[in-house]
Amino acid sequence: MGYVKPFLINISMLLSVSFLALLVYKQFLRRLPHFVLRIAAVLFAIALGWLSMKFAFTLPSGSMFDLRFVPLIVLAFLLPEAPLLLLLAGIGIGIGRLFYGLDTRAWSGFLNLSLLGVLCAFLSVYLKKVRWPSPVNILTVITLVNVFNVVNIALFGVIPAGTYLRTVVPVLFPLSFALSVVFAFLIHLTRQDLYHEQETNRTNAKLLQTTTELQIIKEQLEEKAQHLFVLSQYRVEFLANLAMELRIPLNNIIMIAEIQRGTSEEQQSAEERQALFDIVFDSGKQLLELCNGIQDLAQVESGRITVECEEVNLSEFPEILLHKNRRLAEAHELKLTFAVIQPIPAIFYSDGMRVERILNNMLSSAIQIASSGLVRFEMRRVRPGEIPYDKNQHNYKEWIALTVSFTQSSDLWEPGLPPEHQSIRKEIRLGLSISGEMARLLSGYITIEESDGAVCFLFYLPNLSRETIAADPVGSDAAVG
Repeated sequence: MGYVKPFLINISMLLSVSFLALLVYKQFLRRLPHFVLRIAAVLFAIALGWLSMKFAFTLPSGSMFDLRFVPLIVLAFLLPEAPLLLLLAGIGIGIGRLFYGLDTRAWSGFLNLSLLGVLCAFLSVYLKKVRWPSPVNILTVITLVNVFNVVNIALFGVIPAGTYLRTVVPVLFPLSFALSVVFAFLIHLTRQDLYHEQETNRTNAKLLQTTTELQIIKEQLEEKAQHLFVLSQYRVEFLANLAMELRIPLNNIIMIAEIQRGTSEEQQSAEERQALFDIVFDSGKQLLELCNGIQDLAQVESGRITVECEEVNLSEFPEILLHKNRRLAEAHELKLTFAVIQPIPAIFYSDGMRVERILNNMLSSAIQIASSGLVRFEMRRVRPGEIPYDKNQHNYKEWIALTVSFTQSSDLWEPGLPPEHQSIRKEIRLGLSISGEMARLLSGYITIEESDGAVCFLFYLPNLSRETIAADPVGSDAAVG
């Protein structure tokens, strides 16, 4: 019975320290790299082996019996992919025996643990290949390590083999085997619980991430649905007002035609004829803009807008836009200015007609919104990475920012406006929405910045060079501002 108490103290100490280490791992160490955790496990097994020797049963001859090999058993099924570490653990535990003297008994203990390390390294490789169930693997390692421990002590120990096998083994082998099983299975169950906890945490993290992503998608869909609803409202209101918008310029043209038909050239001065021609010109231009708006709306709704990529001369746009919007700006008592902030490429690849349509819509909208002063049109080159919001900006090497800045008239957005002002407001919003869809098809996007009454329409446009088009089709996944 003298062996039982030290062995029970050994197993109690091993369990206590192991569970304390498990708590430390769960609280502080689980996020460490895998290789660091494996090295820590080997060092901890060596420390447990050394600690077990402190509570060993020592014979009068100086021979020590304890459970120093049990941590090696546990390490064998915790690190099945690291046989070298198991060998080092066996040698490390064996070195602890040399601290109790460098006599024959100490070297025999060191050799015993080193050979058990070799055995566990071999078993880790073999059991990984046969793929037996975990309980079978644990029992196999426990049985073979306990048997080899007995054989090693019988062959290399200082106690005579016959005496050891007759008097010590019948008591110690069943006891060490049973305690090894208890310790190993408790550690195994704890490991299984820890594994399930980690799996649960990973599953919860994935569910949380999925929930967050779904919430983001939901918000994006709601925002898109709201955008489509507003666009639909603008479309309905635009079409409802279309008959009146068409009637005014047509009536002007018909009225002037009747006046001219009944009036000779002698009855009109040159100034009167010029005034009538101006009315006809403005009415025709208004009709053309309405037709363009109807065409754009129909193409956006049907999704049949095609992009015709061609060489575009950006330097021509200021003159074109000035020519088209001069009369409108004069009617609102505004001054149009144009500037190139940085040198821009002479030739740019894009759909010139669509770009001109978008810029003209931005400029005419700004003229109608602006309160007084001037409306400024700028062109500047921007680099990928300087463009906000667009996740595809690095797909294109060259970008141009086309901006229209002005001071807005707050009266246009106040409630209770006269019908004619409400019509203007609806047309502006619809036009900007359609322009945003067109910009998306050109792999660019439109955004609006406001600050203390100052407003800036920004149109980011990429250079759709031949190489870029081949790598990333036009409008494949561009953002919509």
